Amino acid sequence: MSKKRNIANEDQTRVLGATLGLLDEMLCRIEGWARGHEVRSVLYEAPNPDISRAFSGFVCNSLQGK
Repeated sequence: MSKKRNIANEDQTRVLGATLGLLDEMLCRIEGWARGHEVRSVLYEAPNPDISRAFSGFVCNSLQGK
């Protein structure tokens, strides 16, 4: 019975790690967007959206916990 609990805990740990990794990646993208980062490559271009400095500052400060 204890083996099943260990397997479940390992699975949960793996899923939680993957979820936190995806969350971290998305927060980095949001912060980049708020700071005015543009994505450009040969096949893809994402222009910088027009956002106000106040909103940009709000997003950056929110992500930093300020």
